[in-house]
Amino acid sequence: MKGNTLKRWLDLSQLVTAVVAVLAVAVAGYQIRESNQSQKTATAMSLYQDYLDLCLQYPAMAKPEAYEQILQKDETFERYTWFVTRLLFSAEKILEITHEPKWEKSISTQLKYHMEYLSSDAFLEHDSLLHYHPELSEMVVRLMQDYNPTSARRLMAQAEKFAPPPPGGSW
Repeated sequence: MKGNTLKRWLDLSQLVTAVVAVLAVAVAGYQIRESNQSQKTATAMSLYQDYLDLCLQYPAMAKPEAYEQILQKDETFERYTWFVTRLLFSAEKILEITHEPKWEKSISTQLKYHMEYLSSDAFLEHDSLLHYHPELSEMVVRLMQDYNPTSARRLMAQAEKFAPPPPGGSW
């Protein structure tokens, strides 16, 4: 009888050990996923903060109210194109690492400030948007359709020459 009871306790202890091991693996997996998500969020926040710092440094470029004035000065226009390039780069990286609606809304808001430039010949003639991630390109096209449908169609035609529409999307 004692041997039988001892065997049951040994079997039970092995079962408990296995359950604890499985739980430990599950908790470790959860912690790794949470750590990765925290890292992605921190990176996205850092990229966006860097862009916002640039906005504070150059408020006239962050939300241009007089786009025509920017066009009149070569040096100012050159600086502005690099400013928008920085926005597009930051937006692209944020969209690559996180797919949260709050980030998409923030990026859309910033892009809307620059629709006049993004739908201009100065931007479109260089196929500039096609150098970015398809998710960002698709976002710009959606925004552009509301702002300037002709430029949006032009951009979609350019995109179709270079690449098929993004997965699950359309130009």
